[in-house]
Amino acid sequence: MTEFMHESAISECGTEVTFNSYFDGKPCESIKVSGHLAKRRSALQLILSDICECLDIFELITFDSKREYSKFLYKAFVVTYGKCFASGEKRGVSLKAKKVFKDNEELLQKHNQIIEARNKYVAHADSATYEVSEVYLASFGSQHEVFAPTQKYSHPVGSSLIEDEDLVIYVYEHINEQINKIDIAIFQQQA
Repeated sequence: MTEFMHESAISECGTEVTFNSYFDGKPCESIKVSGHLAKRRSALQLILSDICECLDIFELITFDSKREYSKFLYKAFVVTYGKCFASGEKRGVSLKAKKVFKDNEELLQKHNQIIEARNKYVAHADSATYEVSEVYLASFGSQHEVFAPTQKYSHPVGSSLIEDEDLVIYVYEHINEQINKIDIAIFQQQA
């Protein structure tokens, strides 16, 4: 099977990146492409990279979801996933939930739950749904103590976690479709 391979190398100072391409193990020419399509393509590649990180996070969580660190991994997932739908000046492109999930209302609702968790709990403290604390006074005779137990949302487990992963796989497939369309347009433009 013939195929292209690409590798990157970072300079010792960490500020320069070079790329090399190969076809069947032999070096081949690479031409840097610029313009609107190239900017969109590179932004989608960065988003795809974030989505792949989300899938890696799920793999770690499902490996042992009862471990204490799983809740921190889930927060990393929420932030990374949310970043794909947030606008940023550098990328200039973000996913639009209504477009991604236009044919799947159930996944749109799941997406909205994750974004709400990001906006109201992980990135901000704006919801009693995700964290609760109340103050109590315990008394025993002349002894008193004030305490404030807290309860914080950890992360979904079981089928809920699988639903989150299915959502991410759906987004991954959507991005790949967009990338394939842009690749064809870039190729046609450069030919």
